[in-house]
Amino acid sequence: MNQVADEYYEGALELLSKTGINCNFKLIPLQGGRNNRVFRLDAEGKSFLLKAYFFSSQDSRDRLYHEFSFTNFAWTCSICTVPRPFAVWPERRLALYEFIDGILANQRVTTKEDICQASDFILSLNRHRSNNLALELPAASEACFSMEEHVINTIKRIDRISQIEVTDDYDQSAKERVECILKPLWYEVRNLIDVRKKKNPLINRTLNVEERWISPSDFGFHNAVEEKDGRLRFIDFEYAGWDDPAKLLCDFSNQPDRLLDPALSREFIDRVTAQDVNPEFLHFRYLLLEPLYQIKWACIILNDFLPFGNQRRKFTNSEKVKAQKRVQLDKLNVMLDRVKNTIRSNIYYL
Repeated sequence: MNQVADEYYEGALELLSKTGINCNFKLIPLQGGRNNRVFRLDAEGKSFLLKAYFFSSQDSRDRLYHEFSFTNFAWTCSICTVPRPFAVWPERRLALYEFIDGILANQRVTTKEDICQASDFILSLNRHRSNNLALELPAASEACFSMEEHVINTIKRIDRISQIEVTDDYDQSAKERVECILKPLWYEVRNLIDVRKKKNPLINRTLNVEERWISPSDFGFHNAVEEKDGRLRFIDFEYAGWDDPAKLLCDFSNQPDRLLDPALSREFIDRVTAQDVNPEFLHFRYLLLEPLYQIKWACIILNDFLPFGNQRRKFTNSEKVKAQKRVQLDKLNVMLDRVKNTIRSNIYYL
């Protein structure tokens, strides 16, 4: 084992023992985690996933609790398209899950069948939302249940990107895009929402319990693994919980690691919206909120330019910082163009 794996040997041993396995094992660091460290753990001919969760005073979200409680809820409801949760050690921020062998779904073209599997997953979760275990789930990270809460959460993101410190040309480019493009677009989006709220004050009412959905959060094909038989298994639920389904629709359609073709987005939106208690109101909120969430995603893309982003990179051992910044700037440009197009297109339906 390398030095990083050695650091988690004791935790891996404890979690394995909770599953009834007491033997030698192999711990292999895996690439890809932005917020956490992940390892493949091989023991007794079985493979597990060991996950070490990031935590800091600047971001105190309990990623472990959100993910483990969500996957436990799904498995209790016989929804096996998520990794099976085996054991947890909250004090060490460690959890042990099923290791899913396959390829990331965003490494290939997204198909209509993928959309069907994704929407079936969401709908199957919410068929069980009235059971006791569902009611014990937390609110999703940055959950919103009114239009005002959606706006306030995005304002926090806008304020945060003012912390960009210019240390190289990439930082300077990011700062210029924020001031010259992102913020003016944000003012336009806020004005659009304010106008609609004045025309219909009910838009800002708090969603009642029946209108709230269980959401995986950060849901998309960047967090899906395709097994050999073509079945998708969905992963990474560190922000999962109760939320406004309009937010789920916006995030699924606009996740910057896998921006969907509009026709595929509509397929997912139509399938999910049709099962809501108030389909027309959900669809309206989706159209109104989509450019807001595109702005929010633009802010999230800029996390790598913030001091907090440096903390995460140190925890996950991320390297090639300048190359990553260049990639993120390209994503930012695409997302800002998307905001402009969405404002023009959605306004005709509002």
